[in-house]
Amino acid sequence: MRVFVELAQSVDPSTWAARNAEGLAADASPYGLHHLERFGHQVRFCRAGRTRRVRRLGEVISARFWGLQPVYSLLAMSDRRRRSADVVLCMDERNGIPATFMPLRTPVVTGVAWLEDPGELDPLYRGIARAGLRRAAGVFVECSAMIEPLTRDFGVSADKVHFIHFGIDERHFYPSEEPPIPGRVFSVGDDRMRDYDTLIGALEQVRRQAPSASAEVATTMPVEFPDWVTVHRRRMDDAVRECYQRASLVALALRPTRQGSGLTVILEAMASGRPIVATSNPGLDDYIADGETGILVPPGDRHAMAEAIGGLLEDPARARAMGQRGRNRIQEHFTTRHMAGELAAVLRKAVGVTTDHGPTSLETG
Repeated sequence: MRVFVELAQSVDPSTWAARNAEGLAADASPYGLHHLERFGHQVRFCRAGRTRRVRRLGEVISARFWGLQPVYSLLAMSDRRRRSADVVLCMDERNGIPATFMPLRTPVVTGVAWLEDPGELDPLYRGIARAGLRRAAGVFVECSAMIEPLTRDFGVSADKVHFIHFGIDERHFYPSEEPPIPGRVFSVGDDRMRDYDTLIGALEQVRRQAPSASAEVATTMPVEFPDWVTVHRRRMDDAVRECYQRASLVALALRPTRQGSGLTVILEAMASGRPIVATSNPGLDDYIADGETGILVPPGDRHAMAEAIGGLLEDPARARAMGQRGRNRIQEHFTTRHMAGELAAVLRKAVGVTTDHGPTSLETG
């Protein structure tokens, strides 16, 4: 089956592949979508909209239309590979919703990452989103808690909504042969669901009980941290691997949400052999086995987060065992190859294909 992939206009598959070849980016393609070819699909990525002028136009339009990227979807139609594709794949609603309104009748399968509460949306956007998602041949989410709002609030038919497990490149994120820095806690993230007030409160409590504890945080958000916290005010890209590797554990404080915020950090940390202390938002237990690969704590509870962090720092053997179980869980369930297998099934269902001509083993090739 011929799959045409439309990604966000800021993502250039060619640049991504070149960075991967240099060891600077995970996977040889965005989201590891080239692995779909293991399952009998021919994958082609859209190249439209790469000039500076087009990118700027796309950014201006996107800013005025709630983050949607219709310019990119319009330009993608000029690509002959889209016209001959069996299905169009979009990883989230930014270009997935516009793609459903294009005049070509190619089925569109889109991911949904942020459409959680319709009451928070502009009424016009809510109507567009509802109409676009109902036009899609398939919709997938990477957090099971997102299924309910899509079916209940956006009117998407339940048989068109699919939960697939997010995956990462476990060959890019891996445990270090060097031991972690004792007492080091790492956290990273820029999205609006990060709860740095709770994280800072928890870290300060840990620090009072264990003065030798230290923390490292990577964020571009305007948050004030204590002076004993090492703060990286930039996107870390490939450097984040070393942050995971030198930490004893990774902490992730989140505001209440169904969106699956933090999944990338959770899986990267697990792949790096580090235990997770995270907010117990709906759906995160799809990935974190509480008490086995990490510890889930109530939203906004800095004391519970501090107790979980402090307990793991006081028991390095337990932390190491959790980290190893997390690494094993990634290898068994949450690689981009696993994700591609689940996504391949969604694509086949969307176009009515029931036979899988791809390899049956994820280790093939």
